[in-house]
Amino acid sequence: MSVWNAKERGVGGRFPKTPWRSQRHLSGREPDGRPAAPLGAVQQSISLDDLSENPQEPANARILECETIASYNWMDRAGSSMIVPGMPAKWTPLAVPQKLNEDSGIFYRDRNAARYPDHPLEPAVEAILRMNKNSPKTKTADPIDVFGCASTLGNLLRFVNRDAEPFRILVEVVGRTVHFVRREKSPMDTIPDVRGYGHTFPEVYTTWESAVRGSASHQRVVRYLFGGFKCLCLFEGDGYLPDKMGNIEPVDTSFKMEHDGSHTSLEALASSLAVSLAASPRFGGALETSTAGVSIPQEAVFELKTRSSRRKLDQDAVIASQMPRLWLRHISNFILAYHSSGTFDDIKVLDVRTNLQAWERENEKHLLKFATLLQRIVDLARGQPNGKMEITFSAGDECLHIRDQMPDVPSLLSNDAGKRWRVWLTNRAVDEDKEFEHDEEEVGVGSYCDTNGDLTRGDDFFEEYIAEARDYTACDAECVYCGRCRY
Repeated sequence: MSVWNAKERGVGGRFPKTPWRSQRHLSGREPDGRPAAPLGAVQQSISLDDLSENPQEPANARILECETIASYNWMDRAGSSMIVPGMPAKWTPLAVPQKLNEDSGIFYRDRNAARYPDHPLEPAVEAILRMNKNSPKTKTADPIDVFGCASTLGNLLRFVNRDAEPFRILVEVVGRTVHFVRREKSPMDTIPDVRGYGHTFPEVYTTWESAVRGSASHQRVVRYLFGGFKCLCLFEGDGYLPDKMGNIEPVDTSFKMEHDGSHTSLEALASSLAVSLAASPRFGGALETSTAGVSIPQEAVFELKTRSSRRKLDQDAVIASQMPRLWLRHISNFILAYHSSGTFDDIKVLDVRTNLQAWERENEKHLLKFATLLQRIVDLARGQPNGKMEITFSAGDECLHIRDQMPDVPSLLSNDAGKRWRVWLTNRAVDEDKEFEHDEEEVGVGSYCDTNGDLTRGDDFFEEYIAEARDYTACDAECVYCGRCRY
């Protein structure tokens, strides 16, 4: 699950009322009538069999040395306003369960792109630069090999697991770092037919601290070692557990966002969440960055899922279905909330560290293939004359296609941010190959990091869901509420 501001969160709830549509492909017309962005020429393809023929198997298939290197909050206001380091919302459950209204509003497929459509990865870069200006030569100072969001890395992992939906990933090398950026039709793509309680629940059961009140979402960047690569992973943090904070003071009183009241009643909040927005907020413009909040340790961050009590399954099965996303984000706290017609009367706060360790061991074969795939992509990207390419996966394919990146793709970073980012990466890339340079003056990549827009399946699947009266509560923004996710 991602950001849970009522104006931006993803979807949960019942099966959509709109007719089921044929499966979406990467070229031609999209289901809503808009044309897909043009595709570049195919350079080569990568199959799963190719990944089994790796003469130099990766050193390991485990995540090691994980640390948070940056975080920030998007503010719920017009324009592109963020605070660094920000902090996630605090877990503040109700003493007595109350019936919540269903979700309603405008929900963006990609929050970073919607907030800052010109350069959707730049806010994360700015947060890293601000929080690591004078960092010593520690783990953070090592060269970075891969920088992607949980969605792009998740798409590649699902390909290895033979469970991928169609996707497009733009790739660009800056210095020696290979960047992955999700590509969608438009940064302002919204998700229709909003149902369920996936947004109203966290609005009521979590609280923004006074220092970050008025936030819309919390974003985090973790660094870890995987398969011999030093990776950065960007994702949205659902919240934090105050009892996991240790000796860290969770409230920063040196800076307080302007707010017209210290508390909001549950009735007023539920009422505001139930109102559909008539028009999209006016995002974009110059990126405004200020300082507020407290850096929260990764050990306190949680992932949150809501489920209908009517479809409650074995708890172990639910947890198992979430292991890949928790693993990529290195999150060990999992909140599973069951509701009956909007009343959440069964909420479990779980420590899943043991589950993650077991999952990592049991899936070593697939994770080694995932590491091998990253190695292939990194080598191909670094070998591009301009450091740019695109990865695509279409419905019915069994291969990833490596393509030329089209010349009209917007840049990853503005010129100023790109220059500062290159310097920062180079200063930390102690072993960087000095001869590796690109002729491109501007740092480029384009489009949008987060979520796949596919909302289509076959007729048999549609009939099955209609027959069982399934809902979307098991889905989230990463799958774009596909309707396939199981309880």
